[in-house]
Amino acid sequence: MKKNMPNTIYRYFLLFLLLSLPACRNAEHPTHQTTFSVTATNMKEAPMLARQVEAGILPPLSERLPKTPKIVTPRQPGKYCDEWRISGNGLSSLTGAVSCFSYTSLLHWSMDWNSWEAGVAERYEILDGGRTFRFHLRPGHKWSDGHPFTTDDIDFALTEVLGNSKLHSNPPRFLKQDGILARYTRLSDTCFQFTFPEPNGMFLLDMVAAGEWLLFPKHYLTRFMPPYITESVADSIAKNEGFESWEQYFVAVLQLATRNPNLPSLRPWRLITPRGKESQRWELLRNPYYHVVDPEGRQLPYFDRIVGKNSSNDETVTLDIVTGKVDFQVRSVRPENIPYYIANQERGDYVVEFYPRKFSQGLFYNMQKKKDPVGRELMALRPFRKVLTMAINRDEINKLLNWGIESSLYEAAIVERFRDDGELHEWFEYHPDRANEILDSLGLKRGTDSIRKRSDGKPLALTVFAIDSENSDYLEFVKEYWHECGIILNLKIKSYRSWWSYACAGEFDIAAYSVAIGPDLQMLVSASHVMPTGDITYWAGDWGLWYQYGGSAGIEPPDKIKQLYRIHKKASKTLDPAAQMELLEELAYRSLKIGAVAMVKKFPPSPLIRKTNFRNPGKGNHYANWIRRSPSPDFPETFFLE
Repeated sequence: MKKNMPNTIYRYFLLFLLLSLPACRNAEHPTHQTTFSVTATNMKEAPMLARQVEAGILPPLSERLPKTPKIVTPRQPGKYCDEWRISGNGLSSLTGAVSCFSYTSLLHWSMDWNSWEAGVAERYEILDGGRTFRFHLRPGHKWSDGHPFTTDDIDFALTEVLGNSKLHSNPPRFLKQDGILARYTRLSDTCFQFTFPEPNGMFLLDMVAAGEWLLFPKHYLTRFMPPYITESVADSIAKNEGFESWEQYFVAVLQLATRNPNLPSLRPWRLITPRGKESQRWELLRNPYYHVVDPEGRQLPYFDRIVGKNSSNDETVTLDIVTGKVDFQVRSVRPENIPYYIANQERGDYVVEFYPRKFSQGLFYNMQKKKDPVGRELMALRPFRKVLTMAINRDEINKLLNWGIESSLYEAAIVERFRDDGELHEWFEYHPDRANEILDSLGLKRGTDSIRKRSDGKPLALTVFAIDSENSDYLEFVKEYWHECGIILNLKIKSYRSWWSYACAGEFDIAAYSVAIGPDLQMLVSASHVMPTGDITYWAGDWGLWYQYGGSAGIEPPDKIKQLYRIHKKASKTLDPAAQMELLEELAYRSLKIGAVAMVKKFPPSPLIRKTNFRNPGKGNHYANWIRRSPSPDFPETFFLE
């Protein structure tokens, strides 16, 4: 088959540069101390804060830090700096800065990216064989406005926000086990615990990835909600701000990432200039009460502020990069512009660095399309899904679209102990003749136009929807492969904003979306690519609803799907990390055997831009992994300009 093959010299030029560029330092991560005794003489603060103390605007540092601050040992001792510049197209640059660069949770990833340590919590205990988890807060810890942070805030988050049916129809998943709500106990102003019916092997991971959902400032938020004010007053405040009800306004007040600079925070940087329709710039300013110091007693972060430019398009972001107007940029660094970035490194005084990504562009075969019973019945046939997968030439796609870099998706997706499964291996190989034989055996005969017909006489056409053209280049290849087998691919591009509502409706044949390659801890808390977990499970939303609501909604799945649930449940109740990973490996293998998700094009290494004198980012392996809030395991508060 003839393809629009990129120029061979161009491809190998890219490969040469990729392999020869300097990589981020992969220094052995240091051991993290947990606490530091605060005295008036061993503390140091940023000059901008020292000036505010001198002017009487802020109290002394010893009164702003908790009694036992967290200590983070940076890869390289840093110094205080003015601003860290970012350029971005749209809301994602600000959202990413807040959720990843300025992330704070009860627990925090360690610099090895695979273990965790105390974060906002001073320490934690695992009791009763893993059923009870006790957290100790730092005495004297304060919000960014100087108000004490205590167990009162945890109580409020659990009872008045997450437990409020007007704000949340159901408590978050991490507060439940097998549908049973954990028992919460307040032990003191700085100590609380959760108790589950059985050992919970995923709760601590939840507290790393989503522990921020317990950190709501009660003293601020009670100004806007009943019963702290009457409902009529709360509604009146909301309507004055352009909202229909206090519930709508309360949710908006909580959106600290983009709209509310008044919301107190525990993060290293707090929002002071939100992103608006007319705003060309947003800013995060250092939190004067941040609870973390370096081993020399310097309060972190090193940077005073993170400043983002709201660029109108990707071309403007690229121009900012090559002219040296960004310091460390992860988002909006376009892979297709890599040669241009590299050619302008000296001009912009930066280096291009790359991080591997354990993700593939994938196809999710929807077995439960509601309004097309014939199509639904066909997609439910495993041999038909195998045809769709075997008809794709992955090697060709990855060679042409990934700069000539070859890699085995099969070996990346399946651990060694399961690789002798010859039948599953076929799903990763290109067998067009065998695919056509299976289609013939299913009675899907070709018409005069060579397109196969369904049982109702309609052409065999499949609707594939993807988010944007950037993530759908490989689908043009798939379209040709399937056409040779007599199948029509109709590609529908959806915006990110409309994606989720369309996905939940389930009226598509195939969803094109990223899928994690191989077993990973993320499967414990986000497993929709390996088993149906909700209505946004692209390949079996009705089974997902059954699982999500404990059998009270959706459709009961067959035993082969329930087996996946049993393996995941066992892993979620296992405290031994090695045993847990073995179970996740089995889960990944058995899920692939079902054949509902096809891995097609491996994501190439992700480029990022680093100023030549920008220090302390490490070499992470999961920069696209949401539970790690990358690059938060590198502790961005330790980044600085030398």
